[in-house]
Amino acid sequence: MNIQTEILDSHVARLTVQIDEDVFERAKKKATQAIAKKVNIPGFRKGHAPYHLIANYYGEATIIEEVVELLAKDLYPSVIESSGINPYASGTIENFEIEPIPYFIFSVPLQPEADLKDYRAIRVDYTEAVVTEEELKDAMLEVQREQSNATPSDEPAVMGDRVRGSLHGYWADVAEDNSDEIIPVADEHASENQTDEVISEADEIDPLEADDDDYEDEDDEENDIDHANAIIHEHDVTLYLSEAHEFVPGVSSHLIGAKAGKTLKFTLTYPEHAKYGAASGRAVRFVLDVAKVEHVTIPELNDDLAREITKSEASPLTLAELSNRVRENIQLQRQKELNSRYVESVIHEIVQQAVFRFPEEMIVEEVDEIISNVASRIGMPVEDFLKIMQGSGEDIHQDATYRAQAVERIQHLLVMRGVMEAENIVITPAQVDAEIEKVIATTNGNSEDERKYRKMFSDRKMRDNVYNRMLEDAILDRIIQIGRGLAEGQGVAVSKQFADDDTSSDSK
Repeated sequence: MNIQTEILDSHVARLTVQIDEDVFERAKKKATQAIAKKVNIPGFRKGHAPYHLIANYYGEATIIEEVVELLAKDLYPSVIESSGINPYASGTIENFEIEPIPYFIFSVPLQPEADLKDYRAIRVDYTEAVVTEEELKDAMLEVQREQSNATPSDEPAVMGDRVRGSLHGYWADVAEDNSDEIIPVADEHASENQTDEVISEADEIDPLEADDDDYEDEDDEENDIDHANAIIHEHDVTLYLSEAHEFVPGVSSHLIGAKAGKTLKFTLTYPEHAKYGAASGRAVRFVLDVAKVEHVTIPELNDDLAREITKSEASPLTLAELSNRVRENIQLQRQKELNSRYVESVIHEIVQQAVFRFPEEMIVEEVDEIISNVASRIGMPVEDFLKIMQGSGEDIHQDATYRAQAVERIQHLLVMRGVMEAENIVITPAQVDAEIEKVIATTNGNSEDERKYRKMFSDRKMRDNVYNRMLEDAILDRIIQIGRGLAEGQGVAVSKQFADDDTSSDSK
């Protein structure tokens, strides 16, 4: 068997494999016997009819098809091993010829490769998270409100009350808007983060999420609720009547007089500011179904309140200590957000100078993953989503937008893997054990909780999850150090071919 290897620009290995004549003849005999076992030929027992009779009955082409299948199955593993290539996926038969000598041509997609060049030289400006006094004041107000006493009220809402209910919003400054932008609704004063979006403790709102059982579809129809076109769709929102803490200026004035069972409709224009994201400078029509009005008694912010909040701790905190903890928590969360964006910036710079090689099959798989995620997000089976997207008859895998996203994801992954390999980043089983013990320690000696945690982490999948998270965090931390010029050691440029199997903690 002679093998000639050609690496194509598409990152596919084309293997031309010459078959020895005796191997080919044995395969023909074996194929003939296999076919003979399936048919009855007069004068011969099954499987014993000679080649020329089988050829007369079924044609030479049928025998050759069987030969190709047998040879490919028998020879392919040794062909891959002898060629020295590292396949990304199973190869395909590109061609098979008998003359002048029998030979195969296999096309085999190769594992992705990345040459990150001098990635250690990348520098990106780093921002330290800062918490302003105004932000701390808002956060401490939240602490007070969490400890507040709320009593249901049948009276119309006044300033200082809070309103719970179902909130929907629609663009009001255009006749029709097909934008997919979603505006998160804050139940408190919105603040600005580094993503230039409105943020709060409320979850991001999905306009296509399932309706809550507390709100019937008939009620929505009566109030002209159009879920499909809603940019805000929240069935359990809490809004405080406080001019100092509004997710959009002016909303509190429209809530005055609200009563349970009443529907409020009003239009507000968001100020032009980056923190409002897609809503900046735009008018939104709101529809609020009021479920409950509550009078709120907020406790005084003092040492007594701090001690009450932290009474379960070994040493309850003073107000000053509690304020410092809240500030630190805000700063940690904000730094985490800033670091996430910083990592993306560093990876982007590495991508710009790197050279990547990966096969089409990898792009197809990533597009499939993206489509699956989109379909899941909108609550539609993938098959139905594909029917809609492929209505034009075009191959969804050739869609320019999806392909661009897929390529970006692949490059991001290859940079992460490349840095891991070049920086020799490893997580040992002992480190995984230590991390698990940290989690178990949060049970504070509760034997039942500790037993549940230990049972949970005895599962291989859970340990692998811990390992993968720790490994990813370690890689991201190193990328931050590299971008800031703080990485220890010399580092090396990397040109790496990556295997397509996830490293588990057991292999370390």
